[in-house]
Amino acid sequence: MAQSRNIPPGARQAAPQTPPAAAAPAAPAPAAPGFFKKAMSSKGAKIAGLGALGALGIAVGKPMIERGLGVDKKTLLAEALRQMSAGQNQAAINDASREASDASYRASIQTNLGQIQRYAPDLYMSVAAGRRLPQGAVVIGGSPRQDLLNELGRAMSDGRFSQ
Repeated sequence: MAQSRNIPPGARQAAPQTPPAAAAPAAPAPAAPGFFKKAMSSKGAKIAGLGALGALGIAVGKPMIERGLGVDKKTLLAEALRQMSAGQNQAAINDASREASDASYRASIQTNLGQIQRYAPDLYMSVAAGRRLPQGAVVIGGSPRQDLLNELGRAMSDGRFSQ
């Protein structure tokens, strides 16, 4: 072998370098021994398993996941229907409660107006006429001012008048 350079006789020559494009890709480093065994025995084993199933595809993985978790389409549908009916039942209960509360409020307004008419007829007639009337006056004709009477009854029901 002809030496063009002065290389000492005991030195080793390096193997010729191949260009990076032609180099073979390096194989990934092997996993530490027992890595998968530890991972599969840990708490995250189910999660890792589910992730692997998800990687298989939704068509294959989803039914397997559902079976693995003990859930199927019938169970999910039944739970959704139960929640929807529970929501509708609660809405119906709320509506009935609101209607009962409104009916009670209207009844208290009418009760208060009846008490005013019995115990203070002059005040009732003045409010119904929409103006001040002399004591003992009787209004002949015209319709009573229901808006003013209802406002007075609501004020009494709300507790704005103590007597």
